[in-house]
Order: sequence, then C-alpha cells, then structure tokens
Amino acid sequence: MPPPRLFALALATLCCLDAGALRDAAVRSALALAPGAARPGDASLAAARLARVSASPFTFYRATIALFLRDWRADTAGLARSRFDADGATPLGLGDAHVENFGTLVGRDGRVTFEPDDLDGADRVPYLWDLRRLTVSLCLAAHASNPRDAVARRAAVEAARDVARDAALAYGTAVCTPAAVPEAPSAVIESLLRRAQRDADARAELDELTEVLDGERHLRRGALDADARLVDLSPASRASLGELFEAYRASLPGAPAASFFAVVDAAREYGRGASNYASARVVALVRGPTDDAADDVIVEVKQLADAVTPASATGDPAGRVLAARSALWSRPDADPYWGAARWRGCSVQVRAEAAGAKGLRVSRLAGALGTPAALRELARALGQRLARIHRRTLPSPAPQAAAIARDLAGFADEQADASVRYAAQVLDDWRRLQRMARGLAPRGRRDERPRPTACALFEAP
Repeated sequence: MPPPRLFALALATLCCLDAGALRDAAVRSALALAPGAARPGDASLAAARLARVSASPFTFYRATIALFLRDWRADTAGLARSRFDADGATPLGLGDAHVENFGTLVGRDGRVTFEPDDLDGADRVPYLWDLRRLTVSLCLAAHASNPRDAVARRAAVEAARDVARDAALAYGTAVCTPAAVPEAPSAVIESLLRRAQRDADARAELDELTEVLDGERHLRRGALDADARLVDLSPASRASLGELFEAYRASLPGAPAASFFAVVDAAREYGRGASNYASARVVALVRGPTDDAADDVIVEVKQLADAVTPASATGDPAGRVLAARSALWSRPDADPYWGAARWRGCSVQVRAEAAGAKGLRVSRLAGALGTPAALRELARALGQRLARIHRRTLPSPAPQAAAIARDLAGFADEQADASVRYAAQVLDDWRRLQRMARGLAPRGRRDERPRPTACALFEAP
C-alpha cells in the first residue's frame, strides 16, 4: 500500500487532470469545432474558423460567448458573483458589449457618430452581464495592445485592473447621476471618428470593393484583404434578392423608393467576424438614388442567429435587432440602411457597407493610443456609453442605481477584480485551444458540398 503522502499526491494529480479535461471539453463545446460544425459538410470553412478563433486571446474571447454564458451560470472565477446584484435591472443591452462591438456609423446626413455597431446579440440582459463582458474585454485589449512594442504592451497589461476599474466607475457614476454627465473624452475614439469621417466623405468603399466596366459598377471578386473574399452568389439567391429588399424596406423608417434597391451586383462574402464567422453573408451593390454609378450604394446582408445570453427575451432575431436599433443608438438614423427581414429560410440583418463605418480594433491601440492613459480614457468613455444605453430602457432611477450608490468605489473595485480574474481564465483557455488545435482541425475535401440546411443561403454557387 502506498504511503499516505504519495496517495494524496496521486489523488490531487488525478483531480487536476480531470479538471483540465473538463475544461478542454468546455472549450471544445463552446466553439462547436466538430468537423462540419461551421457549416454542415464544409470542412474548409470549419478549419478557417478554427484558425481565426485561435489567432489571439481577444479573438478567442469574441468567438466564445457561449463559454462566457456557461461560466456565468457556473460562476467560474466568480464571473457572476456580486454584492451589487439588482433584481429587475435587465436593460435592453448589447448582449455582447466587448470593445470591438463599438464603432462609427454613417448617418443619413453623412455625419459619422460613435455607436454600438454590432446588434446581433442585443437582448434583455442582467446589467452586470453587459458590464462584465465589457470590462473583461478591456483587460484583454490591454494584452493585445502595442503588438510591436513589448515594453509598451507590458505597461498596458500592468494597468489592466485600473482600466477595468475606470470603466466600472464611469458606468456607476453615469447610472447614479440623474443629470446628464459630460461626455468622457477619448483620444482613441476621436482618432476613429476623424478617420471614419474622412472615408465617409470620400465614399472610399466604392474604390475598395468595386470597379467600373463600360460605365457600370460591379463588385470585385476574389480577395479583398488578408481575410475577406467575395465569390459568386448562387443563381437562386441572386434571383430572390428583389424579394428580400422589398421585405427589408418595410423595416426602414423613411425608406427610399423601391428603385433605390434595384440590384446591380451581388456576391457571397467569406472571412469576416469571429463568433459569427460561419454565418452566411452577402454583399449587394444597389442602384442608389439615381442611375449614375457614382452614387451606387453597397449593403451587407448577414444571417442572424439566436442571442447567447442568460435569458433571451425573444426567439425572433430580426425583431431583436430592430428593437435594439431604436433603443441603443444616440440618433435614430445612425445608419439609415440598417434593417432586418426573413430571406430564404433565414433571419437576416441588412446594413450599410461603408468605409465610414469603422469598428474599434484592439490592434490599433498602439503608440499614443496604446498608453495606459489612453486605455483608461477609452474605458471611461465606453463605461459611460454603456450606462447611457442601459438607462434608455430602464425605469428612472435605474434599479441598479441604489445598490451601486451605497458604495461606488467598492462597486468599481469589485468589477475590476472580477474582470482581471476572468481575463486570466480566458488567457488560460486560449492556451488550451492552442494545444488542442491540431487535433481539432476538421478533415475533409476543400470542395466538399454542404448538406442541406434550413437556411438556403448555404447552397453553393
């Protein structure tokens, strides 16, 4: 019989191995990386999604909201634990309020504004779900900042707790203050707005995505950049675009005439997104206000899925997006082409494909925009923005305000500590994926045809 100490050591080792195996299984389950899971029968798309998800911890976090939900319910690393819980504080929120789901949109008047720019996950959520999804992402953004400067990145990582705390403090202050709080300045957001307005004024998307042949504009085919590519759309989907745009127009306030959406060209797009990497996407070039090719308009049509949140309020993805568009933006026409409809068995979202619509990207948090001071500015601006979004769909005063006001500093500290802990869990999970990636790589021919699905947009051209 082994000595008691050796037995205890062996038992502890076995428990650690079991815990590690369980976590590996949780990561695999959340990513749904079985062969063909990205699109039934399409091994090449599943492999591309695996490569995208495993590229960086931040992309992994973006793609694994299902794991975040699992850990929320299990209170892994204290993710859902709080002294500031507030029953009834379930605003219509982003559902996935990470840093890169904010950006610029181009309004009807051509002016760009800073808004939530991904409404796929918008839903009624516990207020802390949205806030912690944001503050954890800010910690991970610090780890992703200054990609070519290790010294600057180390300084940002050391400031990660302060960054998360500033976001929570700004959120709590804005929720608890009846009067409007002056907008928090951010060099990162101001830089984004300048670049976006420049490209919106130039209609730069026309040069980037199209070419003019014999006086008629067409979408380019092939690689658009290192990630995205356009290919021909199936004849059946191409033929039904008129039906889509007629249904979609009904979702637009002040919709243009039907002739505005006369289709000039359309193509399937691959290579965008993280959690929705495998979603069907179509880029359509439409006539616009006149027959002149110079004022053609480009829109993106994207398949919508059910929200991944603690308690989804509705099973209607298109309805969720339209409700969020009305409630979450600072101006109703932040993107006048943003609507939703049903098309070929799918709920889809339609939005402008405009160069002036630019997302916040953690890869751009470098130099003067990647210092601890700049990251803390950004955190305060995003925390304040999230509070304003939540207050629009909650009673006044907001139900969470009384709980937060009792100890505003303690609230900020709690969110900072919880975010640092869970960010460490994300980094560990990403390393797990790195170790597992070889065995998870789907096998199959690149030309393998997908099996039939309820969504006809998955058919091959």
